[in-house]
Amino acid sequence: MILNVVVVPMESGSPVSRSFKVFFTYIIYSTARDRYYVGHCEDINLRLERHNLGFTRSTKSGVPWNMMYYETFETRVEAIRREREIKRWKSRRMIEDLIRSACE
Repeated sequence: MILNVVVVPMESGSPVSRSFKVFFTYIIYSTARDRYYVGHCEDINLRLERHNLGFTRSTKSGVPWNMMYYETFETRVEAIRREREIKRWKSRRMIEDLIRSACE
């Protein structure tokens, strides 16, 4: 069950603060590599920080990363399921359509 869908402007600061436990599926974008990365996490602010500090091998070369989109879920299983669904698309156009559709 999706709790919330949010698109974050590239120049925005912290995307979320929360007082209850939620899980996120997120899409970040690297202008350096012109690539999107899809992941899931429990603390979206910390996760973006770790991507930008180079703690993640697969995103280290793309610093800086910008939060473009995220969805919140009640369980980690739902967040992982959604992450896998988006990754199976293997389509930049579909990812950009998802981000754009959330803006409307």
